[in-house]
Amino acid sequence: MEKRRLIVGKKRKNKMAYVLSEKGKKFADNIKLKFEMAKARSWDGQWRVLIFDIPEKVRGRRDFLRKELQEFGFFQLQKSVWVYPYHLPKDFFDLWEGFTFGKELILIESGRIENDHELRSYFGFR
Repeated sequence: MEKRRLIVGKKRKNKMAYVLSEKGKKFADNIKLKFEMAKARSWDGQWRVLIFDIPEKVRGRRDFLRKELQEFGFFQLQKSVWVYPYHLPKDFFDLWEGFTFGKELILIESGRIENDHELRSYFGFR
């Protein structure tokens, strides 16, 4: 994302913090629109579970990812486990391209999550 100038790293109190650049904000807004369009369709019964393990030394990236997932409407199941019920547009993955997460991000699609009552309630499903 830095290479594509979608994010800007700023040093604060000897720590790196990442924020979206103007170009990045426009890109993210476009993706959010696609998410809204996906929500308008009915749920396909599949949960998208995003798991990440990002080291403390790049905490700024980890915090940035959490903030963005929350803004996209993901549900935080655990600190590094987030769930979303709708299809994820390709642009969503493009957003993270060049962020060098590599194997630190794992996406699982599952038709079943044990005790998903809280998830169903959060997303307005019965």
